[in-house]
Amino acid sequence: MQNGQKYLLKLLDSMSDFYLIVIDMQGNYTYVNKAFSERFGFITNNFIGKTCMEDVHPEDAPEVYRVVEDCMSAPGQFRSIIIRKPVKGGGYATTDWDFVALKNEAGVMEGVMCIGYEVSELLDQIELKNRTIERLQFIQSHEVRKPVANILGLIDIIDTTNLDANTKFAIQRIGESAEQLDQILHDLAGRKRCKGGDEQ
Repeated sequence: MQNGQKYLLKLLDSMSDFYLIVIDMQGNYTYVNKAFSERFGFITNNFIGKTCMEDVHPEDAPEVYRVVEDCMSAPGQFRSIIIRKPVKGGGYATTDWDFVALKNEAGVMEGVMCIGYEVSELLDQIELKNRTIERLQFIQSHEVRKPVANILGLIDIIDTTNLDANTKFAIQRIGESAEQLDQILHDLAGRKRCKGGDEQ
């Protein structure tokens, strides 16, 4: 392993918020940092020499293989992937990873370095935001638009024949404003749920 890579390993090993692992060409662990070991150490007492696929959600395995192949075809370039990993007590933690292929001093491929962190809490916050947006959309669609529709309906049935010009103008402006408000509410209710924290 080159000196720059060794320095990066040492630096990341001291960070408690990041997971750092290195796997060999057979997919076995050759290195895990302290944060990874503490978080997922219930799986095994010693990760070294064991396959990394044992602690990957089965549905995520095909994507892991694909990303590793991409890394091998483009050494030095990072590839991102979301992986679910089992946690103590059951269930899975959602983790975000960057993979990069490693070469030794002779330029021979020797494995993949993976840097990751947990995003489960972030995804929970996004889901909460989605549910809040859905509730607001419901309010806009049913509770706010209903009185607006009532106003528009009343304006349609008002007989303006015997009204003076000022009153007719006022009713016309009320109708136009109600139609504009109805369109705004319609547009808001039609907005898509946010994805990755961004509204669309």
